[in-house]
Amino acid sequence: MADSIEKRAENHRVPVRFVTRAMVKSAFTGHERNKHEIACVLAARFPELASKLPPKRKCWQSEDYRMSLFEAAALGVAYFARFAKRTSNPSTKNPAP
Repeated sequence: MADSIEKRAENHRVPVRFVTRAMVKSAFTGHERNKHEIACVLAARFPELASKLPPKRKCWQSEDYRMSLFEAAALGVAYFARFAKRTSNPSTKNPAP
């Protein structure tokens, strides 16, 4: 599936970046044990997500649907941690007055 997405994106000249689970975990060094730990870090970093943080699940429970919010946020944080450094332009950080 990823290959077909990449091929279609190339046909339309849309840049594609793949972010693996390992990249997401590396963006949260020290808190990469499980999804709930990463979600807690995100809730602390983005207070608007704190009210959406589900309780830690028991091993017999299914995953709370709200975890998808934190997975998306973690993906975004990992993307910017990995790729934003390459695309940032130093001249736009401090524009002239």
